[in-house]
Amino acid sequence: TGFLVLDFSKVTGLDATAAGSCFRPLGQVLMQNNVRFVLTGVPPHILDVLTRQGIIQAAGAPVDGGAFLVESLDLGLEHCEEALLREHGGRRTSASGVGTLRSVGEGGIVAVLAQYLNTTGFVQDDLDGLQEFFTQETVAADSILFTKGSSADTLFFVQQGEVELLTDDGERLQRYIDGGVFGDLDFFLERPRTFSAIARTDSVLWRLSSRGLGKMF
Repeated sequence: TGFLVLDFSKVTGLDATAAGSCFRPLGQVLMQNNVRFVLTGVPPHILDVLTRQGIIQAAGAPVDGGAFLVESLDLGLEHCEEALLREHGGRRTSASGVGTLRSVGEGGIVAVLAQYLNTTGFVQDDLDGLQEFFTQETVAADSILFTKGSSADTLFFVQQGEVELLTDDGERLQRYIDGGVFGDLDFFLERPRTFSAIARTDSVLWRLSSRGLGKMF
């Protein structure tokens, strides 16, 4: 299974005749080749054109040879990734990484580190010895973890929950779930945060501070 994703967030107009003669045949070809057609960020006036041309149903559901409608490019890509992972038996730890089916929810920081490091070159005793350098924290949904421009003196690991990185205007850049690691780039480059982070659900996190990292060596 494959996907063709077209983002309309910066499209200002669409000719009705062109839409019908282009997207309808395209949708049929994609369907014949088992490729799913995904449209993202479609403005209301363009959505009306696509609906009248029979490319999308009024409710937003795909028609035969039609397109699947998703609110934004980010969510559209996530939709495709999740579908592929379900098909191949995997799970996501972030928007840019694929983990295994192993749960880290009950294993604490050792389980998170084992997944993050893939245990390459490490034995269980090595990982157990690292726990003392981390601090566990439970946060409520909608808690702000850090904001752009703040000091990047902490690296975060997700044991349970869901965390998102956001731009200045609130656009989601990445989503992290169980086993995910975030805040690492600014942390290691020793620069202020370039994005903000928020917990979307009640979450259990592990923090590694600059001081904690220094104590490891």
